[in-house]
Amino acid sequence: MASSVIHVGGLASGMDVQATIDKILALEAQKVTKVTDQKTALQADISAWTDISGLMTTLTDSMDTLRDSDTWNKMKTTTSTASKLSATASSSA
Repeated sequence: MASSVIHVGGLASGMDVQATIDKILALEAQKVTKVTDQKTALQADISAWTDISGLMTTLTDSMDTLRDSDTWNKMKTTTSTASKLSATASSSA
């Protein structure tokens, strides 16, 4: 059995029903597009903040290394001619 579609298109009321439905669907599509755009922008923000967080962690780790006195206590100087150069380093340097 073949199905048939009946399209009234406002014959009885004089109103173009299909045009009204098309406008409503277009408005709904705009809402979806707006929400999708907002979601994309928020995901970009989240990604940027995640990157910043990782960089801050790296910076903090590096600063911890620089604050560690063992890092600086390992430093020493040498010279091939002691009479021409002398250097000392202390933990308060």
